[in-house]
Amino acid sequence: MTRQLHAPGSDAAADRRALSRLRLWALVAGAGGCLGVLFLVFFYALGPPMNDRGSEWSWLAPANDVTGVVFAPAHALAATSLVAVLPRSRSLRAMTVVFIVAVAVVALATVLLLAGAVGFDVQLALSLPAVAVIYAWLAMASTVGLQTGALPPAVAKWGRIMGIALVAAVVIALAGAALPEGSVPQFASYSLAGAIGVPCWLLYPVWWIVIGSRVARLRVA
Repeated sequence: MTRQLHAPGSDAAADRRALSRLRLWALVAGAGGCLGVLFLVFFYALGPPMNDRGSEWSWLAPANDVTGVVFAPAHALAATSLVAVLPRSRSLRAMTVVFIVAVAVVALATVLLLAGAVGFDVQLALSLPAVAVIYAWLAMASTVGLQTGALPPAVAKWGRIMGIALVAAVVIALAGAALPEGSVPQFASYSLAGAIGVPCWLLYPVWWIVIGSRVARLRVA
């Protein structure tokens, strides 16, 4: 039995339009996220520069940043499109507004980094809390979808696990930043945060592609 994703309301044409928008923006956001991930993975796989002169692959890191900025509007539109087909929830809609602000903060911090206006440490300090908000939204939206049956259980559980895990990783990383610089506890905190957070970060755009692909195969009741 195929689980269907339903938009609220009884207008079948409006439902189809809502699902069509979700399919479009989920696939665009997911594809953009995967492209950015590939840039960064190849950057580290091919060897980051060990000196100020850089290497022939140094462009991959800023390419990842540019990709994130370019696809930020699609990311926000994917989220609002998903919320539009979920059962109405005031708390989720309010959280979606905060989500959009968080996406904008990450994009702005990245632009400032690319422009040389701030260093990586400042960009990271601005982005980390915003990233936590983005994944908290993911956990909330997935929970609503799971509890109401609006999302396939496997996809909803996957999103909720990723959201909770990434928020935990950010909290651990921020706690580690308060520890003595270069200490063993700080190294352990950063290592744990990375072990939890990196897989979630890598899989997040794939989740959006799955959402878009699943919608493409479903019929509106």
